[in-house]
Amino acid sequence: MKTLIFDFDGTVVDSFDLGLSIFNDIAKRYNKNDLSDLSTEEIRSMHALQVVRHFGIPFYQIPFYVYLAKKDFKKNIVTVKAFPQIKSVLEALKDDYQLAILSSNSRSNITKVLKNNDIDIFDFIHSGSSIFGKARAIKSAVRKQGLKLSDIAYIGDEARDVDAAKSMGIPMIAVCWGYNSKDLLAKHNPDILVDDFSDLLSAARSVLPHHPSS
Repeated sequence: MKTLIFDFDGTVVDSFDLGLSIFNDIAKRYNKNDLSDLSTEEIRSMHALQVVRHFGIPFYQIPFYVYLAKKDFKKNIVTVKAFPQIKSVLEALKDDYQLAILSSNSRSNITKVLKNNDIDIFDFIHSGSSIFGKARAIKSAVRKQGLKLSDIAYIGDEARDVDAAKSMGIPMIAVCWGYNSKDLLAKHNPDILVDDFSDLLSAARSVLPHHPSS
């Protein structure tokens, strides 16, 4: 069966403000540069690599800061809301596709948020530890679930999501309601840019045609 793999934060759930608050708090705790001097538009125009450089975090320390962010996310988990329009879109897609989540957030965090928002309809969740390891995570998910690359497409909201999908040679739908701006996403050349939730179904059918016999 054809499979749509969704990013989580910024794609399924509206966690931008919480994520920004968490990142800034951690930066202050550990005497790193925070993002408080930048506007939302400036932050959304930054690739995740640029954000890491702005914080002044050495790459070898990224797993530690990701771990801290997951812990803080868990403390605020009841405040995390799914985008209101996403449920009906997921239900429509579920008729034709297997649905999955691939994220650097923790499996327990993702599961709790999905249940809290009554959208616990995904067939599987694949959680990775690195924010820059999504290509490897896709490979791992494909192997673990017995999928074929020709049968999957990826849906995400960040330039790094586009980069990962392109490196794997799989179709990529970039959504414009998440962490990165439309202009930045467009520069990374996703297969389709989606501005509105109502266009997600047709976008999925365009990049990954559904056949009843598949």
